[in-house]
Amino acid sequence: MRNVKELYHVLNGKYEFEEKYPFYQEDDGKVHVLYVAPCINGTGFYRMILPMLELNKTGTHVAIVSTIHKWSFSKQFDDYDNPLDKRLIEWADYVVLPAIFSDVSYVLKSLLEINPDLQFVMDMDCNYHAYPKEHPNYKKFTKQHGAILLSNIAQMDILTGASESLLQAYDSRIEKKHPTSNVVLEYQPNLISNFGFQELEAIKQNDSGKLRIGIVGNYGSYYDTLSMKEALFQIKEKYKDKVQFIFFGWNGKHSKNEEPFKDFDFVFEKSVSFLDYYSKLNDLVIDIALLPSTSIDFNTKGKSFIKYLELSAFAIPVVASNATPYREVIDDEDTGMLASTTEEWTSKVESLIEDAEYRHTLGKAALKNTWRNYSYTARSIKILTDIFI
Repeated sequence: MRNVKELYHVLNGKYEFEEKYPFYQEDDGKVHVLYVAPCINGTGFYRMILPMLELNKTGTHVAIVSTIHKWSFSKQFDDYDNPLDKRLIEWADYVVLPAIFSDVSYVLKSLLEINPDLQFVMDMDCNYHAYPKEHPNYKKFTKQHGAILLSNIAQMDILTGASESLLQAYDSRIEKKHPTSNVVLEYQPNLISNFGFQELEAIKQNDSGKLRIGIVGNYGSYYDTLSMKEALFQIKEKYKDKVQFIFFGWNGKHSKNEEPFKDFDFVFEKSVSFLDYYSKLNDLVIDIALLPSTSIDFNTKGKSFIKYLELSAFAIPVVASNATPYREVIDDEDTGMLASTTEEWTSKVESLIEDAEYRHTLGKAALKNTWRNYSYTARSIKILTDIFI
């Protein structure tokens, strides 16, 4: 994260324009991409900051991030102050925006008055229109927000999405609500990069004497974990103190102050700044990771497979739900495991608990699969440069 930390420090410090934007050059013959105000969270990192860093390794494109915000769960993009320097607007060929829930018509008009050749891109990695009732943002995202977001997308030149199913879902909505829109849909997958692992120690090993089974998520995804509660109960009953369950990203409490996993002796690890996210994953020394995902539109028509990639980058064997998005990247029992029923979850996790050699083999295969097929390479960077032509 060295480059990302330096970037965050410079963009939020009292530096001159030239120091903040060293890649700024007016007539270099390259395609200029301006990413607007990402946050330091998973969305900001994978959808804007990493693409910016990777584009600047090419000889054809140059990218700039306008500023970076410290992420707050209670805020949306609209809640932040997002000023754009006129020089950046004049410089840009493309302006990439996150999902915005207030009308952007006036903003787009103002930017076009400065640079009539601008192309507008909106990027999404979440199906906002499919929040389940259990999600903390369900009541926050109103029908009015949904209508404005669709209107904003319809005014874009390009909509980029983290999954093809997400793009298909919004293609249908735009076609229905804004049939005259000319927005082009482009798949931009979430990928991992060496930029995220700079200065990271070697992969740590668990020497606690207990097998550590981890779930990575947040309060918004606790209901996915509830779907496999019976399997967790059976595993805990069978192995008792030989295993330890870790939930990274949630404190275990429901909004009604209920504790649905109170009897499981979970170790709850609170979320950390994304600048420290990879280091924390390494420190947790997880032996087996579980990625439950219920078959609802919010998951199957919205989420990407990035959690699998993050865990696999540490050679952690994963058991995931046999559903989109995970079955898109996991070859069952080769680069991970897929499970649908309580019986499958229980038997597959137990097979990894019982066989240390298989855990190691599966983890190494997942690591190779991730870096070989789902990281930034010359081939995958071309997918990115082909969006901005």
